Amino acid sequence: MKLSALKERLRWFVDKVREGLVGPPRYPKFHPERVEQTFILPLSSNRRLLGTNQLIARPQVSAFRVESIDIRNPERWIIEDIYIGNCSQFASSGPIPGEALVKMKLKLETVQTAMDFRMVVRYAGSDEDGERFYASAVGKGV
Repeated sequence: MKLSALKERLRWFVDKVREGLVGPPRYPKFHPERVEQTFILPLSSNRRLLGTNQLIARPQVSAFRVESIDIRNPERWIIEDIYIGNCSQFASSGPIPGEALVKMKLKLETVQTAMDFRMVVRYAGSDEDGERFYASAVGKGV
């Protein structure tokens, strides 16, 4: 490549850097208004569930603390466990009825970016084909 062509390319690149069109990656700015904002984390299946199944979601906020979980038809579901990352949120092993979980005010561990929020559920309804699971975890950005 000729020196003049190289200089021309370098000038073009410097102009683009000055305009902000190229350069180092730009990271999202911290938004203090998002702290204490309420977020909804969907936990739903895309097929009918039978037996025990895991539903996994990853919040797309920097830190998320679940305060309540809403389940459609909670009387038809048994909650085997809830995990944040690889840590169970149950004080002891054993399932609880979905109806009980829906009525609880929760303060679970904080789910960090790229951590899994995992709920293990078992269908306890009467439909032999199972049922789709619809739930949402509601919490705050912390």
